[in-house]
Amino acid sequence: VQRYSRGLGLIWTIDLEQGLTDQNELYTHSLLAMLTNGQLLIGDSDSRTVLLYDGDAFRTELIISPTFTGYSLQELTALVSTAGLIHLYDSTARTLFSFDIWGELQQLQHIPEEKFQVMITDGEQLYLVGDQVVLELHTSNDTVIWHPAPWLPRNVTAAAAVAGLLFVLDSEGNRILWERF
Repeated sequence: VQRYSRGLGLIWTIDLEQGLTDQNELYTHSLLAMLTNGQLLIGDSDSRTVLLYDGDAFRTELIISPTFTGYSLQELTALVSTAGLIHLYDSTARTLFSFDIWGELQQLQHIPEEKFQVMITDGEQLYLVGDQVVLELHTSNDTVIWHPAPWLPRNVTAAAAVAGLLFVLDSEGNRILWERF
C-alpha cells in the first residue's frame, strides 16, 4: 500500500506481506479504508479482524477481533469509515457493525431483507449495494432509504459513491455503470 500527497508525492509504503503476520495466522488483508485523520485500516476477511496503522504507517495495532470484541462476525465482506466510526458488513449474517476507533461496538443493525455485496461511503452516508438495490444509511440521524436499482449488475465486485453518483464494477464484464439516485 502506498500513500501519496498531491503536493509532496509519495509519503510512505507499507509492505503488507512482511508486516501483517501473527503468531498463529497469516493475515490476508483483503479490505482497506482510511480514517479522516490519515490512519489506515486493513481488514482481513479470513480472520475477521481489522488492523490500524498510524498516520506514518510505522505502528500497527489490532483493534477489532472476535477474540476480544465479543461479536460474532461470520464473514467480513466490507469495511469503510465515517467520522469517528468504523463500519463492517457481514454478508452471511446480513448485519452491519459500527465500531469506534478503539474497537468498541457502537451499533449493530440487522438487515435481513437483502444480502449486500459491497459497502461504500460518501460523507456520513453508507451505501450497501446488493442485487438490484442500494440501501442508503445516514449515520448522523439513522435514516434508511431503499433505492430500487434494476440497472445494477447481479455480481457487483466494487463500487464508489461521489456526490450522488454511484460507480459500479461487476465481475461478468468488468463494466462500470453509474446512476444518480
